[in-house]
Order: sequence, then C-alpha cells, then structure tokens
Amino acid sequence: MAFNSSRCLVLSAIPYMPFLMLSDDPQTAKITGGTMLEVFKLLSEYMGFCYRYEISRDYAGGLKLPNGSWTGVVGKILTGEADMSAIGLGITEPRAKAVDYSEFLYQDEWTATYARPSLESDIAGFVKPYTLPMWLMILATVALSVGAIFFTRAANDRLQQRWGNGVTEEVSTTSGTSGVGEACMWTLATLLSQSMPWKVDGLPVKMITCFWLLVSFILGNVYRSNLMAMLILPKVALPFTNLDELVKSGLPVWVPVYSVLHLSAMNSPRNTSLGRLYNQFVKPDDFVDIAKALRGVHAKQFVITGPRTAMEQITDQYFSKLGYCSLYVMPESMMTLINLSLLFRKGSPLKAKFDPVIMRLKETGILQHLYKKAVANATECLKPITISPGSSSLRPLDLKDFFGVFMIFGGGSFIGLLAFLIEFLVGHKR
Repeated sequence: MAFNSSRCLVLSAIPYMPFLMLSDDPQTAKITGGTMLEVFKLLSEYMGFCYRYEISRDYAGGLKLPNGSWTGVVGKILTGEADMSAIGLGITEPRAKAVDYSEFLYQDEWTATYARPSLESDIAGFVKPYTLPMWLMILATVALSVGAIFFTRAANDRLQQRWGNGVTEEVSTTSGTSGVGEACMWTLATLLSQSMPWKVDGLPVKMITCFWLLVSFILGNVYRSNLMAMLILPKVALPFTNLDELVKSGLPVWVPVYSVLHLSAMNSPRNTSLGRLYNQFVKPDDFVDIAKALRGVHAKQFVITGPRTAMEQITDQYFSKLGYCSLYVMPESMMTLINLSLLFRKGSPLKAKFDPVIMRLKETGILQHLYKKAVANATECLKPITISPGSSSLRPLDLKDFFGVFMIFGGGSFIGLLAFLIEFLVGHKR
C-alpha cells in the first residue's frame, strides 16, 4: 500500500508515556523511546511511507484559544506544519470539530498516584479475628449461657429442696442478683481461659457447663490462632481509592495544566467532587516538568494525576530502577474511559489509509502486546498492597501491635482499682 506523495509525513510529537517519551528539556527535547516508535515502524513497512517527527515545544495535545487558534499538536496539524499526530490523543468535542481522527488505538482513563504507603501496626488488631456479626453472636451466646446456667441451677436447687427426701448434700442457696453475677463471672472466666473455682450441682447444670466449656475452648483457640496470623501479617492504610476519598484527604494535587482533568475540574460546579478537587490543585507554574513533580510525590508533598497508562509507565520505570514498588496508583478512575486516536486534517486521505491497518493491529493484539511489554514491571506494583516491598509476607511483631491489649488491660485495672477504693471508702465510713 504505497503513498502517492514523495515527501515524508511529518508527525507532531509530544510526550505521552509509554507511547512516546522525550528528554526533560522542552527546548532541546529528543525522542528517547515509546511504543509508538514500533507502531509507526510497522505501519511504514506495511504501507510504504517515510516519516519524520516534529516535536511540539509546548507539550500540549491541543487547546482552542479565545481567538480561535489552537495550541499543541492540533495547532501544528491545522497550520500544515504536521500531517498527523505521532501518538494517540484523547478525542474531545472541540477537537472532533477541528480535526479528523482515526480508529482508536488504546483506551485510557485518568487516575492519581501517590507515594506508596508503608506497613504499620494495627492498634485495634485484637478485635479483628472475628467480624462484627461474629462478635455480636458471641455476646448473645454469652448472655444465653449465663441465663441457662442461672435458671437451670435455680430450678435444680428448687427440685433438690423439694424432693431431696433427707439428702444431706449441700444445696446452693444462691439466688437473685448474686446468682446471676456468679453465673456471669464463671461464664466469662471460662471464655477468657481464667481459673475460677465453682461447685456445680445437678446433672442439667453440669451438661450446660460442659457444653459451654467446649464452646469456649473452640472460640479461644480460633481467636488465638487468627490473632497471631493477623498480627504477623502487614496492615497497610491506603491514602485513597477513588475520587471522593482523594477529595476528603485534602492532599495537594498536581495536574498537567490545561489537560482534560484540569479543564473539567475548572469548569465543574464547586459542589461536585471534581469542583472541590480543583481547590486542591497545586499551581501549575510551581512544577513545570514531570521529573520535578515525581520528586514531589515521592516526598509526599502532593498527589500527581495523569492518564493511567502514563502512571503505569512511571511505576514501571521506578520499579526497574529501585527494584521495589515506590508508588501507589489509585485503583479506580477519576474520569471515564477516553479513546486515543491519531489526528489528521479535516478531509485528509490519510484517515482512510490508516484506519484498516490500525484495526488489524488491534484485532491481532499487537498494540496491546507492545503496551504490556512497555509496562511489564508495573504489574507487580499494581497488585493489591498486602506485603512489604522486597520482604516476605510476614513481619516481626513490635510494641505497637500490643497497644490495644495494653489499653484494655490498663482500663480494666483502673476500673478494678476504682471499685476497690469505693468499697474501701464506703466500708471505712460505715
């Protein structure tokens, strides 16, 4: 499929990781890599055309100015300085009116990236072995056991008193609130594996207490084993998982100026999530390059936002350099999927020539294969955060793991001491 034109096509290029990557300085920028280099190599070999790249110095996809002119790649195409874009760009309504676009190459979405959260101790970990419904069932079972022991014991004592027929065995006369308290103390002591001497009379009472001993043994062993397993496994507090949580976190947000997210947030009502997020944006003039923005996010100065494909490429680069995951990518999207397509001038014959070939590249999986190969190392970092980077799945216990238990113990000791002092003062007064 040869082109009739003898001149080479001019491709307007801007950085869009991992599709096209440039050196840092916009004035002396050079193309350093990207999957679109391989894509255009395949296209040129199959379709028979030559091409060269022309870097757009403003690094913009294209923004329509008040005077009707366009910036970035769209501006280059409309003025004739470029024949088409070198990468797939998001299709917005103004761009669709200004230029033609090809079959989409990829689909992308906006997300946020922050410094990867570290492992921390869980002070409330001692209540985690059971879920809330399970704790409520245990509480109900304890209450049921106390009631069963008390009423069965009271009924047994009454029967022995009535039908004892001269039996000299000592019969418990515990009744009322003291009987309930005794049954409650014995039930809780058994559940907590504490020794409490108590004489049990009558077969019905012995059957119920034996059943409660078995239940307490099972609950205690399951609790201890689950607690130990949960303590030695790491706990990671994610900074945010969606747009609403990012807004609630109040973290400063770095966003590429005049990007889709920047314009959408700027034009959104202030009572919406995007509108509130606009108030958290860092001034674009403070950070003019992505390298400086990445230094800021590693220092936890702010969150950076961008297309998910770019965030995965950045994660891949840092994993390749450091050997562990240093960034956290928000699992949910901030904005819906956008199609990334090549841009042409209105009525350009290039669209009809490129569309069938792009469709074949998608259907055969070549485009997806090139993308996955470019972000292969990001796969490990995109998994749910459950282990410490570079370490095993277990960790040694530290003092913070026992703070919750210490607080319960200290609170119980304080209440016991307070009860003792009250009893002492009341007794001394009497």
